[in-house]
Amino acid sequence: MLFIPKLGITESAISQHLKIMREADMIYGEKYGYHTHYLPKQEALDDLLELFKAMQRKSIDLDRNMDVCQCEYREREQE
Repeated sequence: MLFIPKLGITESAISQHLKIMREADMIYGEKYGYHTHYLPKQEALDDLLELFKAMQRKSIDLDRNMDVCQCEYREREQE
């Protein structure tokens, strides 16, 4: 089992994560010899960006007075 220090997980764990992302149609692989290089699909990145923006808006709507969440973007919002 190969451990990847920069990521803090094993090679097999990375493989399992990539499999899940492939099945979710978030990435695609290009084969180069024995290796496959994976790239994100732009549509998946766009969808994630919209999801995170929606989560941010919902969080702001739910807690304008900062009683629940101390997120760093709220500090920028108040300046």
